[in-house]
Amino acid sequence: MRGRRRDVTLISNVSITVPDVGALDLNSSSVGVAGQVGADIKLAP
Repeated sequence: MRGRRRDVTLISNVSITVPDVGALDLNSSSVGVAGQVGADIKLAP
């Protein structure tokens, strides 16, 4: 099984604080390409 798609991410709060990391300043949107590869495994007869 293979696939590909376009990905759009929208973030409503672009200023967040992560414990042990500190403050992060994020972009409010992101556009990119995503891909995946997988396999089907039969679990039962």
